[in-house]
This record gives sequence, structure tokens and C-alpha cells, in this order.
Amino acid sequence: MLSRLTAHKRISTGVEIGQRLGFTGDAIDPRIEAIQHDDWKAASPRAALTLSVAVFGRRAVHEVAMLRTATSTTTTVRLPIRCQQATST
Repeated sequence: MLSRLTAHKRISTGVEIGQRLGFTGDAIDPRIEAIQHDDWKAASPRAALTLSVAVFGRRAVHEVAMLRTATSTTTTVRLPIRCQQATST
């Protein structure tokens, strides 16, 4: 049941929606959310991928600390895996 799912982290705009659906949790570190993707500025798919990887790298510094906190306060941690789609020309 959805109400059993707890301690979810999400972007700040999704917290209220998640709570209405029966999830508990709070927003991700605002420093992570502040690092926005800019891959749409790229001139090619390869350049877009380079920009995306750079964003993930900048966010990782803060995500590691968030993960350490999560693993110290719970016995189960679920890590969603994002799938980046690429196009070729």
C-alpha cells in the first residue's frame, strides 16, 4: 500500500503532491535542486550529454551527504535510477 512508503525525498514542488498521495518525506537538499540542467543550451546531443554529466557531478557532492544521513536513520534506502535518453544525428 502506498501509505507504507516513507522517507521519500523529492523536489520541493512535489512534496505536497506526495503527501496527498499518502507518502511521507520532505524535499531534497535545496542546493541540489538549485543546480538546474542546462543541456537544452547545447548545440548537439554529445554536448548536451556533457552538460548533463557535469550537472550530475555538481549535485553528487550534496547527494552523498544526503545519502549518508538517510542510511544512518533507516534500514532500507531505495535509490531511483534516472534514464537519460540520447538522440543521434
